Amino acid sequence: MADTGDQDVVIYTPPNKLKDKVTLGGRITGNGYDPKVLARANANVAAMAGRLLKVAARDMVRLEEICGELNQNSREEHFIDLEKIAHEITGYGTTIGFDLLTRFGRSLSLFLRKTDIGGEVKRKVARAHVDSMVLVYRTPIKGDGGKNGDTLTSMLNLTIAKFVDEP
Repeated sequence: MADTGDQDVVIYTPPNKLKDKVTLGGRITGNGYDPKVLARANANVAAMAGRLLKVAARDMVRLEEICGELNQNSREEHFIDLEKIAHEITGYGTTIGFDLLTRFGRSLSLFLRKTDIGGEVKRKVARAHVDSMVLVYRTPIKGDGGKNGDTLTSMLNLTIAKFVDEP
């Protein structure tokens, strides 16, 4: 450490603009949350979960219906419908305790949006996702599913790789 001699050391602390914004200029103090507001938010999520479970049940039926239609007549509109439903499931899966629904819904949604693969391969990959989501919901496999969830995720990834890598 350098010897400063008889000089006084001055430490400058620049203003913390982010902290000022978050705390509304210091008007919010403490640990940053109001326990009453948090309890009210948790109660609202719990109340919403029952409704979302019903939505999930309808979505599972609709996913299966669309896959049935894909088996008979594969049209781009079916894939668009699958992507919309998968995207919605991604939004509420974790809220109702089905983390795997969120994971598989996100995977299907991204696959359908981003891939240039078409035809039979696209249908098979979509079907593998839908079968996985229906299994997770109806079994039910809550949370991340533990070892079963890891196995199911691995098997879905292997299925995707198999179909995508086919000539």
